[in-house]
Amino acid sequence: MKRIACVLSAALICAGLIACSAESGTKPFEELSADDIVSVSVSCTPPGVTVETDDEEKIEELVSLLSEQVIYEEDEKEYAGQSVVFTIYKTDGTETKVNAYNPQLIIDGVKYTTKSDPCDELSALGIEWADELSAGTMSNEEIQEMLASLPDDYDEADNFCYAIFNNGTVQGEEMYEEFIANAENGITDDVIIVRFTDEGDPIYTYLSYDGEEFYCVVDISRDKLKGDTEDYIEYSYKYIVSGGDYAFLVNDESITSYEQINGDDSIDYFILF
Repeated sequence: MKRIACVLSAALICAGLIACSAESGTKPFEELSADDIVSVSVSCTPPGVTVETDDEEKIEELVSLLSEQVIYEEDEKEYAGQSVVFTIYKTDGTETKVNAYNPQLIIDGVKYTTKSDPCDELSALGIEWADELSAGTMSNEEIQEMLASLPDDYDEADNFCYAIFNNGTVQGEEMYEEFIANAENGITDDVIIVRFTDEGDPIYTYLSYDGEEFYCVVDISRDKLKGDTEDYIEYSYKYIVSGGDYAFLVNDESITSYEQINGDDSIDYFILF
């Protein structure tokens, strides 16, 4: 009887340890060091931007966040949202892909349920890198490919762009405001703006600032009323005028309000929204 009791007791302890382990999860990158990494690329989809860095401070920041990631059981469910994939290139020649796709952390294609807050922080870091490192670095062809990959109808457009819907509502204002603030301080940056027509067609605009001028590519390929106009149109201007509910590009520094350009065909400008 004592032997049976001991066996039962051991079994219960073992079961308890397994349950405790499942509840607490594991940290798959707890032993990872910045010295193990040569470089890191980040792909954010949408909007379909990929950047790469070997900056030591950035890698150390990434390693710090990775060390806090917690995974639990495997999870084969499909979720919708923004995918932020870090590809880590190591000194031993191997690479590891980590997709911060809350409520999942996907490691080399294997999906795990994960602890929410650390995963959100990892995703935010990837988006920050994409915003910072992609500004002004893409060619016109790359910009067109990126714009073409964006969705026709996206309910969570504020995840990656400044969205203006045909009912007058807006989302993602903070992204546009950050872009304007950076431009005012001479900091290179870029932003994606999407407007929806009365027919519900998206018109995407990629807008960048390189420290000297503003460059934009407008994707009207999905506008059913565009007629024979080219699918993509590009513009370059020296200044931006932003009045809260409107914004336009112009080359004349003396133009500071929408009232000055309204109805005046002699002024060279482009209305963003």
